[in-house]
Amino acid sequence: QLNHPQLAIQAYQQALDQGANPQDNWRIEETIGRIYAQMGDVENAFFWLTRALMSAPEEEKERLQSMIAQLETQR
Repeated sequence: QLNHPQLAIQAYQQALDQGANPQDNWRIEETIGRIYAQMGDVENAFFWLTRALMSAPEEEKERLQSMIAQLETQR
């Protein structure tokens, strides 16, 4: 799936839609955001990473905020 980022995104979104463990949703959202960032789609990356930040555990928020700040420079 590394060579097919859109397929990976679809698979992760399907996991969210099918009710993955809600405690893991932020991890899935982060992964989707990272894939979009690797594809150069800054807007979608920003959307998904911001969404992940909202439900991430406190100890992960600083790392996610740093990733989002890096994206801000590319917007």
